[in-house]
Amino acid sequence: MPVRALHRWLSHPAVLRAAHLLDAERAQQFSLWVLNTLAGRRPQPLRSAQPVQLGSLSFANRIGVAAGLDKNAGAIVGLASLGAGFIEVGTVTPRPQTGSPPPRVFRLGEARALINRMGFPSIGAAEVADKLSRQPRLDCVIGINIGPNRDSEDPLADYLQCLRRLWIWGDYFVVNVSSPNTPGLRDWQRPDRLGQLLDGLYARREELVAETDLHRPIWVKLSSDFGADDLRRTAALLAQKNIEGVIASNTTRQRPDTVAGLPDVEQEGGLSGPPLHRASCELVRLLRSELPTDAVLVGSGGVEDGASAQNLLDAGADLVQLYTGLVFRGPRLIADIFDALERSPEISEQGL
Repeated sequence: MPVRALHRWLSHPAVLRAAHLLDAERAQQFSLWVLNTLAGRRPQPLRSAQPVQLGSLSFANRIGVAAGLDKNAGAIVGLASLGAGFIEVGTVTPRPQTGSPPPRVFRLGEARALINRMGFPSIGAAEVADKLSRQPRLDCVIGINIGPNRDSEDPLADYLQCLRRLWIWGDYFVVNVSSPNTPGLRDWQRPDRLGQLLDGLYARREELVAETDLHRPIWVKLSSDFGADDLRRTAALLAQKNIEGVIASNTTRQRPDTVAGLPDVEQEGGLSGPPLHRASCELVRLLRSELPTDAVLVGSGGVEDGASAQNLLDAGADLVQLYTGLVFRGPRLIADIFDALERSPEISEQGL
């Protein structure tokens, strides 16, 4: 069966309804297993008519899979079969940890949204590196999202350990300082602590470049749960540190009116999906005005069709990521968004 026909079948409303009879986390795991099982050995990304060159990285298209879906790099081939221009694995922690006790993922079906409190379940950096070493080399960009262990006494050391252990396997690295599900993690978004963290990562990168002759961009993933003044202070720090990329945004602790009264809305954890979209667009717009023009800006939050992807691009994003949209729209979503963006005159004329 051709890949697009397979994805159309897997995205059929009846198939999605059947998947949603399972617990949300198990449904995601099962879907990834199906994709990986049915994908070819070396699936190809969908290729945009215009090249997407951002710094040292070349993307086949502007659409990526966000971290959180493939935490342990076990489904890269399956996700690549969706046609994405880039896939981000993780969050990876240096040591294995189980994360929060289940249930820890909840569907808000009427809002096409999720609440998760996964808490960085990870097989650990060494095992993820081993998995990546056994993956076929794909034509899509591979990012690795890194974070500290929940019980870490020295989070900076955890980030540095992940960077060293995974260095040769990622095309870029994302410093996760914005998950709402690890106590104290968001304190690292403060300019003083973020500056300390980036200084340490940059120093470690210099060592690794000298050892391997490989340069890897370092990006930061931020939360939308910022006041504008705090965000500007953090953006100023990122500009001062010549940050190469920012992802906006992670899940939110906020519960907008659009989800009020829905079952499970009071569950602890981060909200993702369309209710986050407006805040993500606003965050992207503000960051684009504050960051250097050559910093890569990735919009993430509520991408579920061509229009929502275009909203983030219009706000100033260079790339978009999705996760929750795949849960509710199915695996053909990336191809649908790709087709919509390729027809968009803004994208057709942009070319980087």
